[in-house]
Amino acid sequence: MIGHIIGIDSAGHTVGPFHKELERKIKDTNRILEQIIEKMDKHTTLIVFGDHGMTNNGDHGGSSELELRTIFFAY
Repeated sequence: MIGHIIGIDSAGHTVGPFHKELERKIKDTNRILEQIIEKMDKHTTLIVFGDHGMTNNGDHGGSSELELRTIFFAY
């Protein structure tokens, strides 16, 4: 299964990476992931990754380190 949780991306574009709204969206996403993990059995692997990073003003699509750096989480 593939899921795309768009809230962090949308908030980043709208308010930038240092705004409280982005922090709220990150916490919302963490809650969603916690709910998924609670329902997983021991034979399931969860892989979470970002598709891009973000500049200090909320942009992406370029080749700067901030735009290329992203997260990877496996459980």
